[in-house]
Amino acid sequence: MLRSLSRHIHRASAHSLRCPVRDWDRVPHRAGSVSVVLSFPDTAFPDEPAWSPGRGFTECIDTRSWLRDNRDGTHTAVATITEPDDSDHVVTVRLPSTHYAIGELYDKPHRLRRALAEPGVTVVDHTPYDQHPLAALHAHWGTFNNQWGFVPLRRFIGRYPFADRRRWTTMTADLDCPGRPGLYDLARATAHLCSAFGARARAYPWDRNTGRYRSPVHGGDMLPVLEKVLTSPAYSHH
Repeated sequence: MLRSLSRHIHRASAHSLRCPVRDWDRVPHRAGSVSVVLSFPDTAFPDEPAWSPGRGFTECIDTRSWLRDNRDGTHTAVATITEPDDSDHVVTVRLPSTHYAIGELYDKPHRLRRALAEPGVTVVDHTPYDQHPLAALHAHWGTFNNQWGFVPLRRFIGRYPFADRRRWTTMTADLDCPGRPGLYDLARATAHLCSAFGARARAYPWDRNTGRYRSPVHGGDMLPVLEKVLTSPAYSHH
């Protein structure tokens, strides 16, 4: 597996280097960089605590915010907010479908707090975070992250990268960046996660014209997953 992954990763790197630049190279030092997207089967994480706010809700940010269209000119939103006294609560609110806070759920759901006292907004539930099932769900993934160095996601910038909504993560490496993991480190970490979770992996080159990876989660390089996986307890003992 490692040999095959390494071959595909280096092939993607070579493709990036060969890519003709029509205008200018937006980020020249990224030429030859590669992003690997790993997708996981539904059976990969059987110990995950199950929780949902109810039927009809769509997850806006993984385990952070949810939204439901009530089909009557209103939406119901669920998110974790921080009160002025710094206490965290999980709130469920009904608000007009044209309310600005609906858009915030896909980016900054904590801002839902500003809407609680506004006209037309009804607070349906207001539970202290440590008494809510979400606390156990987040604690589970926090422990998982400490052990494995990543948390698998379903959504990316408000959408599902995969039609079947399977979980994914992405790791990136530069061709030549002293002091940081390289392409062979990327292959080793990818093989490690594929073997542990039955993941499928695909390598994508850095596009020198667009200044991003040619992958369904092209902005995933903002997540420093590779370094965390390589220094995780699970990797050091594999």
